[in-house]
Formats: sequence, C-alpha cells, structure tokens
Amino acid sequence: MSIDIEVFLDPATVGKRAAAARAAASASRSGDGYELDVADYVDADQYEAEVEVFRGSWHIAATSAELAKSGDYIRWDFTPRPVVVVRAKDGDLHAFYDVCAHRGGPIAPETTGSVRSFVCPYHNWTYDLTGQLVAIPSAEHFPDLCIEDRRLSPVRVAELGGLAWINEDPDAQDLQSWLGSVSASLERGRLEEFTLASHQRYLVDSNWKISTEGGIDTYHIDFLHQSTARGVLDNGGTLVAFDGPHSTAIVPLLRPELATSYLPDAGGVHVPGNVQCWAFPTHTVSLFPYAVAVISHYPSAIDQTVVDWRVLVHREIDDPATRAEIVENYEAVFAEDRALSPRIQKNMESGVMQHLQLSVKEDRVHHFHTSVADAIRKLPARR
Repeated sequence: MSIDIEVFLDPATVGKRAAAARAAASASRSGDGYELDVADYVDADQYEAEVEVFRGSWHIAATSAELAKSGDYIRWDFTPRPVVVVRAKDGDLHAFYDVCAHRGGPIAPETTGSVRSFVCPYHNWTYDLTGQLVAIPSAEHFPDLCIEDRRLSPVRVAELGGLAWINEDPDAQDLQSWLGSVSASLERGRLEEFTLASHQRYLVDSNWKISTEGGIDTYHIDFLHQSTARGVLDNGGTLVAFDGPHSTAIVPLLRPELATSYLPDAGGVHVPGNVQCWAFPTHTVSLFPYAVAVISHYPSAIDQTVVDWRVLVHREIDDPATRAEIVENYEAVFAEDRALSPRIQKNMESGVMQHLQLSVKEDRVHHFHTSVADAIRKLPARR
C-alpha cells in the first residue's frame, strides 16, 4: 500500500495522532490480536527457506560515511559468500564477491580499510576498484587469457538514505521500488549529517526472528526497558505505516527537550521523535534528531543470530564524552534484548507452547511474520 510519507511524518500533527493511537489501544478488546506458531522459531525446513529469502533480499552493507573516499571498502560476510563493497575513483560504489577469479583466494585484506587496488595474496592477481583484472604475474604463462575479459564476480549495489545496500539476486527489484515509502523516510533522516560513533557485532543464541522482534516491538519498552528506553519513548503513542513487507513507525519522545539538549538546533523538524524505518527482512534504522542506530540481524544457525549494529551521532556533537554517552545509552537497551533472547529461544525449544498470543500493539511483529511467510511462498521452489 502506497502512503504519503510526508503527511505521516508531519511533526505538526504527530501529537494529535499519537493521542488517538493511545485511545484506540486502550479500547481494544481482549479477543483482538494475533497468533504465531512456535514452530516458526524451531523448524529446520522453515529456517532453510528463510535463509533463501535472505539471499534474494536487499541488505545494508555499510553507511555511506564509511565509504566516503575512493578506495574505502568494507567486507560484508554474513552469508557463506562474502561481498566486498568499495568506493571507486568516479565516486560510484561497486560490489563483488571476495573471490579471486584465478584460484579462489580472498581479495580483501581486512574487514574494512582503504586500498588503491585489490591484490589476491595467493598469486598476486590484481584488480582495480571496479573489480576489473588489471595485472597478473608471469602473464606469458597464460597465453589464452585476455585480462580485459576477467573481473571479479559482481553483486548488485545501490546507495540510498546514506546507506550502501547489496543484493545477491541479479533479477531483484531495484532498491527504491523495493523499499517504497521507507526510502523517503530514510531520506528524511539526513544520515549525511551524522558520523559513525560505534560499530559492534554480537553473536546471540536465538533464532534471528526473536532477535529482530526486539527492534520492532514497542509493547515491551515499558517493561524490559523500564530503566532505559521507557524514560525516553512514549510507547502508547506509537504510529505505524506499513508498506508491503516494510514499515515506518513514529514513537513520540516523552521528553521532547531531550533532542535539543544534545543538539540545540534539532527542533524535531526532519524527524518528529523516534522514527523507526524497518526494511524487510531484518534491518532497522532508528532515527533521532541527534543520533541514528542501524541494526541488522543475520541468521547464523537456526538458534544463532549475528547482530550487526552501528550508532551514528550528529556531526555537530563533537564532545567525546557526549558522543560516548549516546552510544552507552543505545548499548544499554541492546544489552537488555540480547540477554533475554537466548532464554526465549530455549523456551521455544522446550515444547511447552505451540502458539504465541500477540496483542494489537504487537502488529509490527505480526506483520513481520506474515511478510516472512509471503516471501517463502514466493520462492521459486515453492511456487
């Protein structure tokens, strides 16, 4: 469903609409809500199908700020086929598999860095920043090899909303069309005004959906996060706009002055409170006027998830102690979700429950599971 994202994000009407959302939630009946199957978290066939969905989806590989200059690169390694994303001399992004076209050696020297070219350490085959082979030692021993015809295997890449995205499916829909109105929400975040303050990776012993749900469920804010996020976010006034498998949510600030305490000129003009952009299957970009969190949850095993998260702070906040405080506040919330997720996974595996009951306030969780099921049904082998 197409929505007018400018109207949805209009700060002049957020307060009134949030009050209406609180009233509607209070009036909901006990019979309203949704059910989920516990099998979705523990079934091996379900998990394998979900991994296939990941292979054909757009994923956030990095922020544009991490790839600011020619030669800046990042190695995205959340699937068995790692991808290198690099900024070329012409300013464009290029992406290709981290696999040398000679004997399969890796071409990225580190997880992230800056290079003039990529050189495979196995036999020194050398590639330029577009992935084109430009030199090989002892070329005379390859009489039938035309260097101009060899390059690293390309991967689709796009830049949108201050983020670098990749997709392993060459036939996938273009990124902007895929994201729909979420692309406009991301543009409102003005990520070009923010700089990277922290980039962490964690292994969590739970199914990737349990981990993902922590970022799209506002119902639990008042309870699990009562000493952290509860003091900042007005969970009851949450507004949600669904667009295909994606969504944008506005969670009003309990203390709007918080934004201007960090950034005096913030004013909530471009981000009315906490705007949560969620891109299927697993990416949350949580926008505040003064900071941004970019969080992705990648399946490592049926009961393990790699959580990749970044915190960006507005470039005008240059005091190291203030930037560290903002990162610590985010980390405190993430830590609470990470600690609980493995215990939930164990309970899913216990067989005590077969179904889970969701309330109307957990509509984003229900929408998430429905979108996963729809994506599985659309897999070529299941049509």
